[in-house]
Amino acid sequence: MNELEKYLDINVELFVGGTVLKVEALRQLKPYDIVKVEKSVSELIELRVSGKTIANGELVIDGDKFGVKIHHVFAR
Repeated sequence: MNELEKYLDINVELFVGGTVLKVEALRQLKPYDIVKVEKSVSELIELRVSGKTIANGELVIDGDKFGVKIHHVFAR
């Protein structure tokens, strides 16, 4: 790691899953509705940087926050 890398911030996104909705269904969403994703709760989620998956792991609860317990880190 070079000196500059110590000070750079990078946005990391957690990708849990996705689904396909008809426009009509999307427009009818209201508070407390549930949108199911195609991934099961036992599947690993992805950590992404600039849309590229860099690691995966399981979603966990740490106090009152979500976290990710890393299982695999992909090539750097």
